[in-house]
Parts: sequence; structure tokens; C-alpha cells
Amino acid sequence: MNILAIIAITWIGKEYRFLGLDWSYLMVLGFIGNALFSMRFLVQWLASERRGESVIPVSFWYWSIAGSALMCIYFVFRRDPVGILAYLPNSMIYIRNLMLIRKRKFAFTAAAPSQKPREETSDAKRTFKSETYGATFTYYPETDSLYVDLSVKPSAASREITDGVVLDYDEDAKLVGIDIDNASRKLDLSQLRRG
Repeated sequence: MNILAIIAITWIGKEYRFLGLDWSYLMVLGFIGNALFSMRFLVQWLASERRGESVIPVSFWYWSIAGSALMCIYFVFRRDPVGILAYLPNSMIYIRNLMLIRKRKFAFTAAAPSQKPREETSDAKRTFKSETYGATFTYYPETDSLYVDLSVKPSAASREITDGVVLDYDEDAKLVGIDIDNASRKLDLSQLRRG
């Protein structure tokens, strides 16, 4: 078994001269790792363009982990200590960032349900409520958030189901409200104003 592994590694690592450069099948792993690592920049750029501000989406960290892990493996096979040290600690930092993001989401949803009475602004043009389908829609332009109140029961727990959308539940785990951030980008608010 060990002899087969040694033969495979030797064959994969064997270099061939092409276009004046030294190539090996191992470089395919390096190219894939580099492509994965580079995807994080593309993902971050697209998310920032969508939002109109600089943001780092959660997928940025997953691309970073995948790319740095493959690049580290590539440098291990190449026996390159500079490359190994460049990529080895990165994954731990990326994983820690994911842990902090997850911790913040759980802390936010467990400790602070989003259904809270908010102070109305004196300017009636800035805040509107609409009674439709038994729900109250309240839009807060200063934060560009929309709250859909489905029940008079208070919220006991919350859960973020996607970026910027939080569901509020009562003590019996029944849905009592929906909080939507960046509402003007996700919904046609003129429809609610008519209702």
C-alpha cells in the first residue's frame, strides 16, 4: 500500500517541460486551490456591488477555507515551507471568523427578539402602517426596515432565516412577526402603502 502511494506521489510530482516552464500534475491541485482562494474576492466584490457598500458575506470565509486548505496541501506535496507557513494558519483564522459570526447571530436572536415597540416619528410621511390580511405593516425609513406584525402576542424568540430577514416567535413557537432589513431593496413598498 505504501509503495503505491509513493509511486502515485512520484508520478504526480514528476515535472515536464512545456513552453519553457516546468509543469507537473501536482500543479493542477495548485491551480484549483488558487482558483478557490480567488473566488472569495469575486464573491465579496459582487456582494458589495449588490449592497452598494463594502461588505464581507459569509461565503467569503468558506471560499477562503477551501482555497487555503488546498493551497496548503499543494505546498506540503511540494515540500515548500514558505508556502506551508503562508496558508497553514489561515484556515484557523477563517474558521474563527465563522464561529464569531455564528455566535453573534445566536446572541442576537436569543437575547433580543426583534418585535419591540418602536417610537413613531412625528413626521407621518416617514412611517406608515397598513392593515392588510390581518397583519400590520410598519416601515421605518431611517433604518429601511419593514416589520410585519402577525399577532398581538409578544415575541419570545427570534431566528434569522436569511441575511436581513428575522422571524419572531411567541412562547408557543408560533410565528408572530417578520423583520426585514433593506426592505426597499427587497420589496415594492408602494404596494403596501396602497393597502
